[in-house]
Amino acid sequence: MKQVHQKMLQVTYVHSQVPSAKGSFRESKFVNNIELTCFQRSQYSNESYDYPPNIRESFGDLGRTIAEKAQLLSHATSPAEAQAALTAPPSAKPQPKTFSHAMARAALASSSLLQQQQQQSSSAGSEDPLAAALEKYALASEKVGEARLEQDAQIQSRYLAGWNTTLNTNLMFATRARKKVENSRLLLDAAKARAKQRTGGAPGQGGDDAQHLSEESRLDVEQAEDEFVGQTEEAVSVMKNVSHATACDGYFLHQPTLFFYTGGPSCRLAIPG
Repeated sequence: MKQVHQKMLQVTYVHSQVPSAKGSFRESKFVNNIELTCFQRSQYSNESYDYPPNIRESFGDLGRTIAEKAQLLSHATSPAEAQAALTAPPSAKPQPKTFSHAMARAALASSSLLQQQQQQSSSAGSEDPLAAALEKYALASEKVGEARLEQDAQIQSRYLAGWNTTLNTNLMFATRARKKVENSRLLLDAAKARAKQRTGGAPGQGGDDAQHLSEESRLDVEQAEDEFVGQTEEAVSVMKNVSHATACDGYFLHQPTLFFYTGGPSCRLAIPG
């Protein structure tokens, strides 16, 4: 029983070491959305984001890989075969590095250990209820882990891929539009300053000198104002497109997440309380 407790406790301790992302974003709403997306991209592309590296498991995986490569190299008869043996993918599918899968492996190993102890004891014919419960828990946890991997795959393909397009295109257009607004405002200020200089006033002084402007100066200022208004309206339109694209892409984040959290708990209903 002590060995079973240690197996389960080890997995939960490793999971408790996952760093929190709270407070890692700036207050700016626009920058916050971009940083949130970058965080999501790095999280959902990392299978073990809810289960940090386990040294014992890492050494076990490394040992199996080395043993497999050594066996392949022992059968190689040419440099080409040796190179192929070194670059060959693992023959066995690597175990998923998620917290639910880790709990499933620990529960299944604990169940097997209890069954072995039960067979060696005097009551070999009866079934250990804890071993049976742990086996059911292992199957349920594995289903939850597979559902989480499916959620991550959908978020990467349907949400993050669309967000990459948004960041690389729409936001680029928005930045260009904002730059055009800034330039048109500078041109408008320059036109007003030239007009004041032509009427003998100093730039920045108060007063309305519009009635003293020459026809050329008035047309220059009006043209600059029209350009500034047009660039501003275009920038507002581009920003609306960015917001609309963001809202549409957000559906593909919430839909898989909602499906996972509504379907995941049902996997545990078969576990006896």
